[in-house]
Amino acid sequence: MCEYSREVLQATSCLCSSRGSMQLQQLWRELQLCSNISQQEFSFIVQECPRFLLVRGPAGDGGGRLEDCTVVAKTSLRLCRRYGREPCADCQQLHLCKFFIYGTCRFGKGRKPCKFSHDIRSDHNYRLLRECTLHQLHEDQLFLLLLQNDPALLPEVCSHYNKGIGPDGSCSFSDTCTKVHLCQHLVQGDCLFGPKCKRLHAVDERRRRLLEERGLSSDIIHDLPIIYRNLHHLTTASQSGDNKLRLLQYDIKAGCRQYLRSGGDSGFKARTEETNICLHFIRHSCKFQDFLGIGTSSRETGNHGMEGGVTCRKVLRPGLNPVGVYRWEDGVCAGAWAKTAAEFDGVTWAQLPDTEDIERAFCDPAQTQSDGAQPVNFLSMTRWSRPVRRLSTVSSVTKPPHYILTTEWRWFYRGDGGRWLEYGQPDEKQRCTSQSSASLEQIYLTDSRTRVPVVKGQRHYVISFTDMYQRNLKQNTKRRIRRRPRFVSAADVKNLIQHQAGPL
Repeated sequence: MCEYSREVLQATSCLCSSRGSMQLQQLWRELQLCSNISQQEFSFIVQECPRFLLVRGPAGDGGGRLEDCTVVAKTSLRLCRRYGREPCADCQQLHLCKFFIYGTCRFGKGRKPCKFSHDIRSDHNYRLLRECTLHQLHEDQLFLLLLQNDPALLPEVCSHYNKGIGPDGSCSFSDTCTKVHLCQHLVQGDCLFGPKCKRLHAVDERRRRLLEERGLSSDIIHDLPIIYRNLHHLTTASQSGDNKLRLLQYDIKAGCRQYLRSGGDSGFKARTEETNICLHFIRHSCKFQDFLGIGTSSRETGNHGMEGGVTCRKVLRPGLNPVGVYRWEDGVCAGAWAKTAAEFDGVTWAQLPDTEDIERAFCDPAQTQSDGAQPVNFLSMTRWSRPVRRLSTVSSVTKPPHYILTTEWRWFYRGDGGRWLEYGQPDEKQRCTSQSSASLEQIYLTDSRTRVPVVKGQRHYVISFTDMYQRNLKQNTKRRIRRRPRFVSAADVKNLIQHQAGPL
């Protein structure tokens, strides 16, 4: 596997930046953006490398197919249980402060140092990380990997809470229970009730306060349902041995054989998908919009067409969308590995009927999902088990101000008390950050892997777009950041078009 060490590192980085797991097709798409790995090589790596666990999709209705698989990041590294208590010569586990991993350790920032190490590059730790080829991961990525692989780092999910009929099940400790009250079926990935479930699918406020008292940061608490789900899959796989993995590998290989029979890499090489809606088409002024070349009007089909064999490079699917400047779609499986550039991940995209309501929720940085019986999860970009994507016009920072139908993206950080504050805007103490939403957007579009220094008052921070965190350089604490657009309604778009006959 050493000949694929670079690809394994890239895949691990992608997984850890996406809260430890990704759908198989999504991981394949991400790797295609940074490497030239082939379909066969990718399938070989995710099957054979011990860094990854393949988990089949929900049982029933074809569950377990290639397109239903999820990849979970694995590691054998753990925190040493004896560290700081007794000598442990030739220890093969990491010597790190648990609260440093939580992101809440307050020692080591003043006169009183922490008695546990905060240095992942110490001689002892770096040797172990190199042996496991994890030494090039970002700190946040490594911590996420440890959290979902080391069961001792997190409190258990209360099994008694999931029994009985009371609000706390059969748990007799109620508010003082030291375990986490979450739906057991949610953790196992098979809850059929969704938002109608009587058990919690997110940590409630009273349990959040208990977990914060135990040292967990608010960001980790927010991500606990997914971390627990990944931990459940990893624990189950280790307890059941290789039988389940062999069955999964057989399914994957069967999909690869089908893929090879259909032509292999010819015509499959993934390309970066352009997800911008054509500004000119909204105004019916795109010269490439008239026909698809097959006798069907592009306005009837909802696809941006071609004229004289020349195709507009922008994506257009306004269809039933009354807004036009954005569109939400979910994917319907169309085969193991589709071969078109736009649908390479095995789905056909269909517009969601409640696009404007989804967009309104998405524009609120405090919202992690939309409303309704089948909400869109904005963090995983899924709707139940289906992938979801958002199309929109180009970012406003890429066009002159008189282009009125562009998308204005805003950047937020999580302030004290859980409030989301926009960069460049004053907080409750009238302090502003040195970077604004517009400047961050410009930097992000130029290089999404860079780190941006930010100053607010006397405090210095650094923003990581890769991890979507803002880190305090002195205290080493972290705050989550989010990128969300400004909400535009159908009425707003109509008024803008009516009152400006000039440029978009």
